[in-house]
Amino acid sequence: MGATGSASCSCAQPHASDAGDILAGDVHTEITKIEKPRLCSGVSSKASLEPVEIKRSSRRYEDGSVYIGDLSGKHRHGQGKLVWADGSLYEGSWKNDQACGLGKFASATGDVYIGEWEADEKKGVGQFTFADGASYQGQWLQDKKHGEGMEYWPDGVLYKGSYKAGMKSGQGVFTWADGSTYTGNFEDNCMHGEGTYTWSDRRKYTGQWRSNRMHGEGLFTWTDGRKYEGNYVNDQKHGHGIFTWPDGSTYTGEWLYGKPCGIGTYFLATGAADSAELAAAAEAAEAAEAQDAVQSVQSEEANEDPEASA
Repeated sequence: MGATGSASCSCAQPHASDAGDILAGDVHTEITKIEKPRLCSGVSSKASLEPVEIKRSSRRYEDGSVYIGDLSGKHRHGQGKLVWADGSLYEGSWKNDQACGLGKFASATGDVYIGEWEADEKKGVGQFTFADGASYQGQWLQDKKHGEGMEYWPDGVLYKGSYKAGMKSGQGVFTWADGSTYTGNFEDNCMHGEGTYTWSDRRKYTGQWRSNRMHGEGLFTWTDGRKYEGNYVNDQKHGHGIFTWPDGSTYTGEWLYGKPCGIGTYFLATGAADSAELAAAAEAAEAAEAQDAVQSVQSEEANEDPEASA
């Protein structure tokens, strides 16, 4: 029975089917011959009505684990509870010595999973709650988050969206504790592709991302009316772009690592520009870049995968 790790917790346990051989002279066995349906998600109703001889038993294994529940022959089959020597336990539905159907796994470290199982793996819908209070509720496949789900951290961080093989992939919404949000595409736990990031102070970037950084074509807007529309490389204006000030003045041209550079045109809302005005506009653009540098650092800190710090 594979356990699910997080950045803050890993709780690997042996598979339920790995319990050792039964010790000779093991204690209580209460036998009742009944007909009981096989219990396993994904099995047809016709197959599930196949009669099985079940007996109720309490057994201890060589590894120190103890099973109390239904048996078919020597196999755990039906409803039962297996407790490992370290206190970890699985309680729920079994089929041929494997967790299958609905069940609860609780690790000795305090992590708990309640949901669907198949062949000793989390598969279907279930909720995993970590000892530190973080939790995931949604779809699972082969012991990993896969499909649609919602993840919550104790500091208020929240993600709701798609997962693939245990990682955020596809469309989703990530909300940070300070109210900042990202809505868009994820790949391998990173903002990647098209998306919109809105800071808590209402600055906003809509456009292309690569590995948690603004990269490609995008539009960045400030609350004071400034905006930049153009190309980004690794969170910096780089390539062709248009910067617009609140009074309507603009710079259209080339940018290099966050600064106007190369061929470009300033248009001042006041009309024709003299050299002093052009210099002032250049200084204003550089001042904006200085603020962006601060924003970029904040962005980099905010864009770190919160799973790594949760």
